[in-house]
Amino acid sequence: MALAFAAPFQPQIAESTPPARRTPPAPRASSDGRGLPLAASSMVVAAAAVARRKRTSRRQALKEKDQPMLSGIKGPVNLVKDGEVEGLPWWWEAFWALPFTERGKKGEPLCLGDTMHVFRTNIEQIFGGEPSYDGAPLATGDLASAGLTDGTMYLGLQKYQENFGDVYKLCFGPKSFMVVSDPQILKHMLRENVFNYDKGVLGEVLEDVMGKGLIPADFETWRVRRRAIVPGFHKKWLDFQVSEFGRASQLLVKSLHEAAAAGKTIDMEERFGSVALDIIGKSVFNYEFGSVEGESPVVKAAIQSLREVEHRAQTPFQYWKLPLMDVLIERQREFTDNMQLLNGALNKCIEQACCC
Repeated sequence: MALAFAAPFQPQIAESTPPARRTPPAPRASSDGRGLPLAASSMVVAAAAVARRKRTSRRQALKEKDQPMLSGIKGPVNLVKDGEVEGLPWWWEAFWALPFTERGKKGEPLCLGDTMHVFRTNIEQIFGGEPSYDGAPLATGDLASAGLTDGTMYLGLQKYQENFGDVYKLCFGPKSFMVVSDPQILKHMLRENVFNYDKGVLGEVLEDVMGKGLIPADFETWRVRRRAIVPGFHKKWLDFQVSEFGRASQLLVKSLHEAAAAGKTIDMEERFGSVALDIIGKSVFNYEFGSVEGESPVVKAAIQSLREVEHRAQTPFQYWKLPLMDVLIERQREFTDNMQLLNGALNKCIEQACCC
């Protein structure tokens, strides 16, 4: 599957000029009782034509106004058939005027209209010749060769960052991700203008793992729970946590030396996850997992669960929400088992903390 769009044909890079649009034939008059349908059809055709002219004018104005911002950005990918570049269908704008496609209000949870308009933007930019309104280059390529499907998504994102810069866009069907690596932009998004951004689809897929935790939580939930965890960032408590970092790290180094002496192969991702689990268990819940001294099934379950989150973020259709998918699909059965293991471990931690 291509990053730009999942399609059974090989896309081609279009020229900088917008693709030619086919002019629909004008409906003819009728006297056989079909006048009303033809009149309605005429209205739709006229509305689509006006919208198409507006879109063309908008595109031209954007090109003239923001050409420096868009310089160096790859042109859109368009469908090519019989040597002719096809644009969007004549009814495109009329469809997006229908009530069920309306976007939700700012600050509200994402609705169907929001998801549909993300899909619309992707299609218009990739296939319709529309310019990039956000000025971000569109990353294209094969998912597998980029390293986005083998559990090392961060390495694939780094490759794209090297090719496309600190801000670029990934499109997966009805989903669109703006990938940001610039520290100043991140500061603006996460601190200076935080209420202007939504957690989007990542918040949705993380909810299956973290529920209404601080990462995927909406603002109202976050505001209430943040007050509860503020004492955990007091200097004295942080000093205690740092001491736990040192203790757990010393145990890790000892176990690595023993493994090296025995000639064993070590999964460092699992080992670092074990250190984090032991630190969190002791400093937050006063619970000893002891996972540094041996492979932890809890850490493995957490790693596999996060890989499932990556899979869901890249999948256009949320098939896992259909009935019986957690029974019929092997990876969904594994995800259910991993979540049961994680929830059981967390319940033990909570019970331990309540007894102290």
